[in-house]
Amino acid sequence: MTITVFLLDDHEMVRRGLRDILATEDDIDVIGEAGTVDEGARGIVGMRPDVALVDVVLPDGNGVEVCEALRTYAPDVRTLVLTSFCDDDTLFAAIDAGAAGVQSGNGFGPPCRAAEISVLSGLCRGRCAIKAAGGIHQPELALDLLEAGAALLGTSSAPELLQALRRPIA
Repeated sequence: MTITVFLLDDHEMVRRGLRDILATEDDIDVIGEAGTVDEGARGIVGMRPDVALVDVVLPDGNGVEVCEALRTYAPDVRTLVLTSFCDDDTLFAAIDAGAAGVQSGNGFGPPCRAAEISVLSGLCRGRCAIKAAGGIHQPELALDLLEAGAALLGTSSAPELLQALRRPIA
């Protein structure tokens, strides 16, 4: 079964990067993309992808508006909210609007802090997944993030982290 995806981000480089990464997966097909709330909402409702990756900050509004529209006009579409910051009001609104998941961080640069994940976890109240991205390279940080409520961790150091976590505690 192929998972269809729609990308909504105002940065073409981000869309291109996501599209290129997702193209490496045999079971994922990017069927559309847009850079504004208006284009995105119309495209998603018209194309009915399985998943919509939606940036929070857009030039003509925000991803919360898209989540709200999809809850009404395309309730079968799962929305994943992308954000590089931790704005409580916006994220809480996105979760209330029906976001299925939150990608916190941009996958590059400094790691998310446990305090940020704790805030996100409190906002989500178990209603959606939280993915912490960034330079997570230490087992202690990974454990802190998991204890704070991260449902998923994103890191290029996963094998090393898993090995470190399997070692007996001295």
